[in-house]
Amino acid sequence: MTMVRIGKKNNVNQFDAVKPQLTSLVDVLTVLLIFLIRSFSAEGSPVNPVAAVTLPISSSKEMPRDMASIEITPEALQVNGMHVATVNSIVSADSMQIEALYEKLTKNNLLAKKQEVMIQADKKTEFEVIKKVMYTCSKAGASDYTVLVVNEE
Repeated sequence: MTMVRIGKKNNVNQFDAVKPQLTSLVDVLTVLLIFLIRSFSAEGSPVNPVAAVTLPISSSKEMPRDMASIEITPEALQVNGMHVATVNSIVSADSMQIEALYEKLTKNNLLAKKQEVMIQADKKTEFEVIKKVMYTCSKAGASDYTVLVVNEE
């Protein structure tokens, strides 16, 4: 009498052994994609500091918003990159108000909606100049001031 094995043959195809489970792989890739998207900041800085200005260092983590920008370089005063006055003329003037800056802010209606001003001043700028700029901005209608600094990393 011969013995016959009854049952199913265990034929394992060599391609079945290497096949990954697609559902698990998609889950892992989805979690990885969500993590990368959340950790990536596409905002960037909406403000470009003036090349001639060396900004002071700060530890603040708050990003600057888009608003009217006043740049005080060692030689000149600019509004949104446009020359307004020289620093020497501001220092030598007796008046607290800088007329050219006042006209630029009011004529171009830069402060109409936001009433915010960002001041970029070189760290070696005399406080007298900054005080005159802030006084003129307040006369033109600015109520909030932001001073741009370099974030210490």
